Amino acid sequence: MSYLAFSEHFPKTAQREIPCLHNYDDDSFPRGEYQFEPLFCVECDCRRAFIQVAHEGFPNNHAATISHGWGSRSFYIRWFGSENQDILDDMMGIGFPAMKRQPKFADRLLEIYKEMVCSDPSYEKQLRQQYSKFRKKMKRLSRSA
Repeated sequence: MSYLAFSEHFPKTAQREIPCLHNYDDDSFPRGEYQFEPLFCVECDCRRAFIQVAHEGFPNNHAATISHGWGSRSFYIRWFGSENQDILDDMMGIGFPAMKRQPKFADRLLEIYKEMVCSDPSYEKQLRQQYSKFRKKMKRLSRSA
């Protein structure tokens, strides 16, 4: 499956809506600005985003990749056609994607992301709206191809 950054198709919306964290005083991870950029699947309706955490101090600016799935267990069983618990765990909720090696400090960035989502219920609503907008555009593009 291929994933594209939301900002590639909606740069102005992304500029307003992509969360940033400015670390000036927490010594548990490098200081500076972190952007939490959602990437969505081009090919399917998996109700999941990969959140690319970018920071200029990491190789290729890649500080972490976080999986954020909001489909229900029953949705993923129907969608994937399996009740394999490892697959369901990878698809549902917030965590690190299986088979994706994470850089140093990724655990701390995952904690921060979870805190951000839990402390702001509008964030997940916004993420779902971005996903919906992205999916609609992908459908339009596939019909015109």
